[in-house]
Formats: sequence, C-alpha cells, structure tokens
Amino acid sequence: MALARSIVALAESRAEVIQRELATEYMDYLVEVRSGSGIVGENFKVNKASEDSIIVFTPTGFEVKTVQEVGIAGTQRPATLFNKLQAYGYRVSSSKSIGDVLEALSFGEQRPAIFSLRIPRRLLLENPDVA
Repeated sequence: MALARSIVALAESRAEVIQRELATEYMDYLVEVRSGSGIVGENFKVNKASEDSIIVFTPTGFEVKTVQEVGIAGTQRPATLFNKLQAYGYRVSSSKSIGDVLEALSFGEQRPAIFSLRIPRRLLLENPDVA
C-alpha cells in the first residue's frame, strides 16, 4: 500500500512540474494608449487608472508597478508617454512605425495604439489583477 501511495505522489509531483514548465512560456502583455480629452494631438493616456498596476521590464527584471509609479498616469504629450513605455520594454504592437502611430493619433484617430511587452506567462498567472 505504501508503494501505491508513493507512485501516486510521484505522479502528482510530475503533473505539477509539467504545469510549471508550461507556465514558463512567453506571451504578449498589451497596454492601450488613447488620445485623451482636450486638444487633439496633445494629450494621450494609458487606458488604466493611476492606481492600476501594469507589468514593466526594469534592469532587475520584470516587475509589477502602478501606473503612477511608472510615471504614465494621466494625460501626457505623446512623445513623452511613448518614450516612457519604451524605457520599460514596450514596443508598438503593429506593423506601423512609432511615427505612423503618433501621426494617426495626432490627427484624431479613434483606435488605440497598442503597446506590447513579451512576458513570461507565469507572471500574469501569478498577478491576475494586472490583466
């Protein structure tokens, strides 16, 4: 009987290891940037409240920080906001260049600009509130 329990325990451990390994795959974490209220072409904002958190890449690795901590809360000039997002590892998630995205948003395009950061899938699973 003890042998049977040992075998079952090993099987469960193996399943846990496989699940952990699968969770180390990478995914694209997305952040939306929209034209804010006010003068068209001047004010842009991340589509999250300042107390909401996002995943960023810092010199020490991936971290979860609030939008306020990252310095991207509220409306900002487009170049400033885009530079801050890029400093934290984000890239424009489209075939357009960043200049094309800035130009389209500056002329009042209503679709959001999507920025992406390649993150380990397990990071989002461990921090579901940042989804």
